[in-house]
Formats: sequence, C-alpha cells, structure tokens
Amino acid sequence: MTEQLNLQAETEPLTVDEISYRDAVAELDRILDDLDRDDVDIDVLGDKLRRANLLIATLQARIERTREEVEVILDSNAPDQTG
Repeated sequence: MTEQLNLQAETEPLTVDEISYRDAVAELDRILDDLDRDDVDIDVLGDKLRRANLLIATLQARIERTREEVEVILDSNAPDQTG
C-alpha cells in the first residue's frame, strides 16, 4: 500500500509555484497535444482544461513580472538625462 501512495504522489502535477517556466510550457504543450487528439478522454477533459488555464495564467504573470524587472534594471543603468 505504501508503494501505491508514493506512486500517486509522484504523478500529481506540480503546483504552478513549484514548476519552472520551461516545464510549464512543456506541460501546456502536452495538454494541447492531448486535446487535439480525436480520442480525448471526456472524463479528464475538464481537468486538463483547468490545468491549461492555470498554466497560461501563471506563464503570463511570469512574463509580465520579468518584463517589469527588465525595465527596472534598464532604467537603473540608463544615464541621467536631466542635465
């Protein structure tokens, strides 16, 4: 029984806070590939769509956060043009 519990824990998807950007994109690609198949399992369709939506929102937030960080870095390195 312990082995079964360990296998279940290993197969659960990482939370969006734990997953890297690259892994999130790869997981999203796998979900989209699954959804494109003609034999998609209707019993897991909703779960896959919810996970894809969560991954998309997380990726967009990370892109925005990184864009803001880059702007701060570039602004801090820009020469002062007030004089």
